[in-house]
Amino acid sequence: LYFTLPIDARGWTWWDGLRLSRKIEREGEYSTQLWLGTGSSGRISALPVAAITGAAGLAAWIAPERAQQARLGYNVETRELFVAFDVALTPKGGKPPNQAEFVFSIAGIPPAAGLREAIAHWHADSPAAFASRKVPEGAVLMRAPIAEVPSARDFAIAYNLVPSYVAVDDCTADDRAGVLTLLGIDPMYASITYRPAPQNYGEMLAALDASAKLVDAGNLNDAQRAANQVTRETARMIQACAVQGPGGEWHWDYFAGFASLRLPVNPDPDLKAPSGTPNQAEHAFRTKELAPLWSGGKRGTLDGAWVAAVETGGDRLEYRPAALAACDGTLTFETATRRPCVPLAWAHAEFLTRCAGELRKRKKVLLGHAGPLWCTALAVPFDAFYYDFSLGPRDDQGSAAWDALFLHRAALAGDRPVTMMFSGDFNQVKAPFVRAFLAQCAAYGFYPGWLDHRVGGGRNEPVFRTPAWWDAVR
Repeated sequence: LYFTLPIDARGWTWWDGLRLSRKIEREGEYSTQLWLGTGSSGRISALPVAAITGAAGLAAWIAPERAQQARLGYNVETRELFVAFDVALTPKGGKPPNQAEFVFSIAGIPPAAGLREAIAHWHADSPAAFASRKVPEGAVLMRAPIAEVPSARDFAIAYNLVPSYVAVDDCTADDRAGVLTLLGIDPMYASITYRPAPQNYGEMLAALDASAKLVDAGNLNDAQRAANQVTRETARMIQACAVQGPGGEWHWDYFAGFASLRLPVNPDPDLKAPSGTPNQAEHAFRTKELAPLWSGGKRGTLDGAWVAAVETGGDRLEYRPAALAACDGTLTFETATRRPCVPLAWAHAEFLTRCAGELRKRKKVLLGHAGPLWCTALAVPFDAFYYDFSLGPRDDQGSAAWDALFLHRAALAGDRPVTMMFSGDFNQVKAPFVRAFLAQCAAYGFYPGWLDHRVGGGRNEPVFRTPAWWDAVR
């Protein structure tokens, strides 16, 4: 579905980024796109906003709240600014079926403004998606024993992240330091540990079936019975929600180092599982088990949740009728076969929206490693953001690529706080690079954070436990 606006923009400027542009002069199409494998061309706009400037200025953008496949660009041959949507209509999906919703806007901008003004219009058009959620702002640490962190308040540390595989049984130290404890939730994958490992697809299916039917022996204690119940629920949830390819086969990986079978799953909260089986949204966000920590008490208060890498696997495609029926976004279709499908990023966005609603009822925070700009609906539910920043000795911190990344992350966040999480070997990344990283955070308006601070020798050791480094950073 195309919307086109006739305009002769030859000699004008097409904006690929906030500081990247091209003169419109050759024949063909000007657009900034990525491969997704869906829609008529298989491509999707890398940015949700487009701008052309010259004798005048025009901007177009798609609504950030809705998951939809769109391409924005300018065609020299037809002399048209266009917004194109790839839409699948099917009785098996869509809400309601056989219908699709698409949302975009177009506006004039000052000729000298460029993409920055277009993004300002994008923000103003959907203020709720980008406004500050009035949550604490500050640096982020990962699995930090806050009581051991020297001068924690000097760093304005706001959040301590606890991974999903770590039991949260005491938040009191964070509470005393005024730091919020956030529990990791993972909507993209489900894992079960097996020894010996399944060696092929048939063994994997058999192992899952055996786990789903696991029977408790008579001599188990309460902890063992609880562990068996988790195994049963996980296996049944995988059987109901695992992502299937076009032939109905499940995607699966075995990670020998972790002795873990891992399958991508569809976390759409509306994807119904059989009676008594939690779907992935319920499985990843266990409100009942976390209730004592949500409400506070002797063990302290759990202040919210964080989600890592929500874009992981977002370009996988779901074809099942149940997945099509559950999707709230705009359905698209596989380029090669024309089959209706759902990019998994759409389901991730629905999961995050549901989680954000549950957390806000409790006045809790949702922190996220926000997804790509090609699916802005992944970022809208978050109250605050963090990003990994892996830096090596030869990285050019002043490069156009880093500049574009930082600027686009800021545009996606709007008025919500952003933390850049530094990750690197501190025996290779010398002090000048760390100082440059801190200066970049200040320049772009980001807080610094500390993720996987290897101080050398292959040891994962937080930098704050190495006094010379911590003092230098401070």
